Amino acid sequence: MKHYCTYFDHRYLPQGLALYQSLCEHAGPFRLSVLALSESCEKQLKEIGFDHLEIIPIKELIRHCPKLRKAKKNRTTIEFYFTCTAPLMRHLLQKKKKGDSLTYIDADCYFFSSPKLIHDMEQKAPIAITPHRFPARIKDREIYGKFNVGWITFRKTKEGWACVKQWEQECLEWCFDRLEGNRFGDQKYLDTWPRRYPGLKILKHDGINCAPWNVENSKIHIHTSDITINRQPLVFYHFHGLKWGSLQKFSANLEEFIKKRPNYLEVIYQKYIGAISTLQQIYLPGYEPTRILRSYEKNKKIRHFLQNLRRSGRRLKINKWIPSLERKHLLEL
Repeated sequence: MKHYCTYFDHRYLPQGLALYQSLCEHAGPFRLSVLALSESCEKQLKEIGFDHLEIIPIKELIRHCPKLRKAKKNRTTIEFYFTCTAPLMRHLLQKKKKGDSLTYIDADCYFFSSPKLIHDMEQKAPIAITPHRFPARIKDREIYGKFNVGWITFRKTKEGWACVKQWEQECLEWCFDRLEGNRFGDQKYLDTWPRRYPGLKILKHDGINCAPWNVENSKIHIHTSDITINRQPLVFYHFHGLKWGSLQKFSANLEEFIKKRPNYLEVIYQKYIGAISTLQQIYLPGYEPTRILRSYEKNKKIRHFLQNLRRSGRRLKINKWIPSLERKHLLEL
């Protein structure tokens, strides 16, 4: 049985539920350990009670890693969350048997096919990471890190354990949302890993951790119920930057990375929007997107939009690949 972990707070619950649902659909036997970064998130996950989901309250992780208390005081919310990645993995890996593996996945990722392909590529590697694969036009963004934290696998071996311990120590010492020397968040530390850990596996596959920053020049094809990226199966997509951006649409915020959108990219986003909307309707009927500015929370137009969104969610089918006319108003690419 594969063991995955992630973290999110109440503001990211829909994305977290969608990740879980996609694992249920594609991963086979698995367990997902979720670090609940807020009490509200912990409470709602307990009320939902998914079978294959383990809830780890943030207070529990802080008890096991007391240095997180200091980090919580001197870092922003997002910086504290970034700081938690390595301690969470070290905490969970410590409990595992020799040779067992643990994979971290960002909560805004969603599987379109089986992760078995990835695990087959990893084989018995002590560490496996994914490159950003920036196209030439934005290659300069590698200054923030050549690798993305969206998928990281550690195996409990001498090398894997040494890496996660070192990463934890580095992040506890410094993990800020700014570029400073050879450091940026929890991410840029990964640049040194291929040199320091010879057993490390770099997962080079266009369908693994496909994301706004690497999809621009890709050729996307739809084959019945399958999606391919450059003739390789799309395993999972990283929906970085997706948010409720206006009164009537989700915003994918692709302009930061993409000048020309690939054909059929909207199908990938509509699949995800459909999953989130359906899960929200079933499990979070009172949920309202908190990324909308607080000053608008009581605005009648916002409330009317949210009510319409929830009603639309009843019509969204998770397994529909091609968006219907009823769904098109939900997404702004």
